Amino acid sequence: MPRMKQRTEDDKEERIRRAMQGVQDGSFRSAREAATAFNIPASTLAHCIAGRKTRRQAHEVEQLFTPAEERAIVRWILHLDDLGFSPRLDIVHQYLDSLALPKRKQQQVEALANGRDPRTIPDGIGEHFISRFLNRNISLSCKFASRIDKQRAYANNPASIRDHFRKLDRLIKKHNIKPKGISNVDETGFILGWNAKSKVLTRRGRKNPRVKQDGKREFITALEAVAADGYVYTSFIIAKGKTHRYS
Repeated sequence: MPRMKQRTEDDKEERIRRAMQGVQDGSFRSAREAATAFNIPASTLAHCIAGRKTRRQAHEVEQLFTPAEERAIVRWILHLDDLGFSPRLDIVHQYLDSLALPKRKQQQVEALANGRDPRTIPDGIGEHFISRFLNRNISLSCKFASRIDKQRAYANNPASIRDHFRKLDRLIKKHNIKPKGISNVDETGFILGWNAKSKVLTRRGRKNPRVKQDGKREFITALEAVAADGYVYTSFIIAKGKTHRYS
């Protein structure tokens, strides 16, 4: 189900819930009045009050994970996202595979007992599970994230940046440093085994998520520098050496 359609369904179910609550606490004199107030069919509200399940509730028994388990998975993803370690899709897939394995084994045993071929049941989650999981949990979103070094992420706060430029301005004025004597060097490189951008699950509405890395992976550094007067220095690549050379 497309995300927009799913949001419409979720909004409708929320309106039904609020209408039922209004009828129960006496805010409305009748179910029809509540249905009109929340723009939902009177017959739908009457069926729900009588005990009929919503579309989502009716399909919960067909899902691999229970609603409580899915809520726990969502909390785990949001917790990692808040820490700056938004989980990549492949990591989420592996994690859910490990959670699904016992359930799948049980389903295979039941299928064999009922005379069905257990090989038709996968060992982990299905190919389209992630997209359907996102449809059911609209607080999450899948986006491309760029990596950011952990220590750089910790240092990225306005107070530290303002303090840095105040000190820099005092040094420039004190020593009368010319623009050609001021250079900016960027040593951000390529982390082996880590894509510059990767798809992650993150909180819906978050823009440009950045994923921290632990700083323990090998770098191949692209060193670039430019002077304040616009002069660009020749850039070069630095790879990890095999031996140390001493003078």
